[in-house]
Amino acid sequence: MQTTAGNSVDFTQTVLEHMAFLTRIACLQLGEDGHDAAQETLIAALNGHERYAAQSSVRAWLLGILRHKVIDIIRLKKKFPIIALDDLIAEYDTQ
Repeated sequence: MQTTAGNSVDFTQTVLEHMAFLTRIACLQLGEDGHDAAQETLIAALNGHERYAAQSSVRAWLLGILRHKVIDIIRLKKKFPIIALDDLIAEYDTQ
Protein backbone atom coordinates (compact mmCIF):
# COMPACT_ATOMS: atom_id res chain seq x y z
CA MET A 1 0.00 0.00 0.00
CA GLN A 2 1.46 3.34 -1.03
CA THR A 3 0.74 6.34 1.11
CA THR A 4 2.14 9.77 1.71
CA ALA A 5 3.30 11.05 5.05
CA GLY A 6 0.80 13.92 4.80
CA ASN A 7 -2.06 12.10 6.53
CA SER A 8 -0.58 10.90 9.81
CA VAL A 9 -3.60 8.75 10.75
CA ASP A 10 -3.45 6.80 7.48
CA PHE A 11 0.33 6.60 7.73
CA THR A 12 0.15 5.23 11.28
CA GLN A 13 -2.37 2.61 10.21
CA THR A 14 -0.18 1.61 7.26
CA VAL A 15 2.86 1.23 9.51
CA LEU A 16 0.90 -0.83 12.03
CA GLU A 17 -0.22 -3.19 9.25
CA HIS A 18 3.44 -4.14 8.73
CA MET A 19 4.32 -4.74 12.39
CA ALA A 20 3.69 -8.51 12.41
CA PHE A 21 5.95 -8.90 9.37
CA LEU A 22 8.68 -6.72 10.89
CA THR A 23 8.50 -8.59 14.19
CA ARG A 24 8.88 -11.96 12.43
CA ILE A 25 11.91 -10.74 10.48
CA ALA A 26 13.53 -9.23 13.58
CA CYS A 27 12.90 -12.34 15.71
CA LEU A 28 14.49 -14.53 13.03
CA GLN A 29 17.62 -12.43 13.35
CA LEU A 30 17.66 -11.66 17.08
CA GLY A 31 15.40 -14.12 18.85
CA GLU A 32 13.39 -12.51 21.65
CA ASP A 33 15.27 -9.23 21.19
CA GLY A 34 13.52 -8.98 17.83
CA HIS A 35 10.43 -7.68 19.58
CA ASP A 36 12.45 -4.73 20.88
CA ALA A 37 13.86 -4.04 17.42
CA ALA A 38 10.38 -4.08 15.89
CA GLN A 39 9.04 -1.70 18.55
CA GLU A 40 11.99 0.65 18.09
CA THR A 41 11.31 0.55 14.34
CA LEU A 42 7.69 1.53 14.95
CA ILE A 43 8.73 4.45 17.15
CA ALA A 44 11.36 5.64 14.66
CA ALA A 45 8.93 5.39 11.75
CA LEU A 46 6.19 7.33 13.52
CA ASN A 47 8.63 9.98 14.76
CA GLY A 48 10.21 10.29 11.32
CA HIS A 49 7.14 9.96 9.11
CA GLU A 50 7.84 13.32 7.49
CA ARG A 51 11.03 11.83 6.00
CA TYR A 52 9.12 9.14 4.13
CA ALA A 53 9.22 10.27 0.51
CA ALA A 54 6.81 7.71 -1.02
CA GLN A 55 9.44 6.88 -3.65
CA SER A 56 9.61 3.36 -2.27
CA SER A 57 7.02 1.24 -0.55
CA VAL A 58 6.35 1.76 3.13
CA ARG A 59 7.47 -1.83 3.73
CA ALA A 60 10.86 -1.19 2.10
CA TRP A 61 11.30 1.99 4.13
CA LEU A 62 10.40 0.15 7.36
CA LEU A 63 12.78 -2.69 6.54
CA GLY A 64 15.57 -0.14 6.17
CA ILE A 65 14.81 1.26 9.61
CA LEU A 66 14.56 -2.27 11.05
CA ARG A 67 17.93 -3.18 9.56
CA HIS A 68 19.58 -0.35 11.47
CA LYS A 69 17.77 -1.24 14.71
CA VAL A 70 18.91 -4.88 14.41
CA ILE A 71 22.50 -3.75 13.89
CA ASP A 72 22.25 -1.42 16.90
CA ILE A 73 21.06 -4.28 19.13
CA ILE A 74 23.80 -6.62 17.89
CA ARG A 75 26.42 -3.95 18.62
CA LEU A 76 24.97 -3.31 22.05
CA LYS A 77 25.04 -7.02 22.90
CA LYS A 78 28.71 -7.21 21.91
CA LYS A 79 29.56 -4.12 23.95
CA PHE A 80 27.62 -5.26 27.02
CA PRO A 81 27.43 -9.05 26.96
CA ILE A 82 24.75 -10.66 29.08
CA ILE A 83 26.20 -12.59 32.00
CA ALA A 84 24.02 -15.08 33.82
CA LEU A 85 23.42 -14.27 37.47
CA ASP A 86 24.41 -17.83 38.45
CA ASP A 87 27.80 -17.31 36.79
CA LEU A 88 28.35 -14.08 38.72
CA ILE A 89 27.41 -15.74 42.01
CA ALA A 90 29.69 -18.71 41.32
CA GLU A 91 32.58 -16.36 40.46
CA TYR A 92 31.99 -14.33 43.64
CA ASP A 93 31.81 -17.47 45.80
CA THR A 94 35.22 -18.66 44.57
CA GLN A 95 36.92 -15.42 45.59
